[in-house]
Amino acid sequence: VIHSRWPLENVPARDPDVSVCARVATPIGPWLVYGTVLPYHADGVVTRGERTWTEFHRVLPLERAAWARLRAEFPNEGFCLAGDLNQSLDGRRWQGREWYGTRATRAALGSALADCGLTCVTAHDLVASGHLTTRSSIDRICLDQALAGVVRAVGAWEAGEADGVRLSDHNGVWADLAG
Repeated sequence: VIHSRWPLENVPARDPDVSVCARVATPIGPWLVYGTVLPYHADGVVTRGERTWTEFHRVLPLERAAWARLRAEFPNEGFCLAGDLNQSLDGRRWQGREWYGTRATRAALGSALADCGLTCVTAHDLVASGHLTTRSSIDRICLDQALAGVVRAVGAWEAGEADGVRLSDHNGVWADLAG
């Protein structure tokens, strides 16, 4: 879901089961905000007998095409891609390996973002910067070049619970843009 304090209108996303898109009338101009969840390592492993990361490699080009189509359809609007991209991009190590994803999945995601003129503004090490305490985030915010150029700060908050209820196993991420 996309929630905004500014007016928004729905824009059809590639796959409404895992993606959502909206045009948002922000104070610094109109944006397209595209939220998505890319497949995790074991998606399809049990149900279809796939090898790990197969579904990620199948879906990423479809998502990339959707991002590119929207960028072409709305060329004068800012573009924000946010969501669970299922890749840690900060180089942090965990149990002797990079936290989550493979070199191939990270490279494919990097190429898809670059092809669409997007920069992941939350790719740096949020643990080293003091925003998180233990693990990398796989949730990301990616912006077009113009919006990425006005980012003042990025950060994160820990996954957790409220009133004894687990809210999520994912950290949250944010970006503050000058406007």
